[in-house]
Amino acid sequence: MKIESSPQSRQTMRVKLGCELVRNFGQVRFTALGSSMIPTLYPGDILTVQGCCASEIVRGELVAYMRDDRMYAHRVVGKRESGGVLEFVTRGDALLQDDPAVDESEMLGRVTLVRRGSREIIPSRKLSVLLRFAAWTIRRSDASVRLLLWLHLFLGRLSQRSAQRSAQRSAQRSALQSSRQVPMVQADENCRQEPS
Repeated sequence: MKIESSPQSRQTMRVKLGCELVRNFGQVRFTALGSSMIPTLYPGDILTVQGCCASEIVRGELVAYMRDDRMYAHRVVGKRESGGVLEFVTRGDALLQDDPAVDESEMLGRVTLVRRGSREIIPSRKLSVLLRFAAWTIRRSDASVRLLLWLHLFLGRLSQRSAQRSAQRSAQRSALQSSRQVPMVQADENCRQEPS
């Protein structure tokens, strides 16, 4: 019997599985899809989420949480206790408004590593001056989001081509060096010339 499932339900199942992996094994990797965290995170970045105690999370950290069968990765901008429950105020770096409060039961853990292509980036609690300016601009202009996404895509392709060319040149150098080596031949005793 074949059970049909929609892409939406498959995505929901993947997210729930990811959440269970974090809660039971302490770590999971997932791919960022949205643009709410530009310029810190870009669509296609692979995030490593490490489970931790909610009370250990501090302001400025990137965290992952589960809400409405979706996983989010946003920055903590505040932390408070409400009715004996720890709540976090989060916001995407590219967004003007804070998210609704995140309950500690929704919290999965902190983002400890971002893989972008062949680079590994450890997220910082503070944005550099350049990234703060970029985030400020992005919050106020949809055109700047599109521009940064295009630039990210263009630079990624450029980097990929550069890596491919470098690999090709390395392979060519290796082939050239191996063809230049003179094979060692042992002289046969019968081929020696006698002095006359």
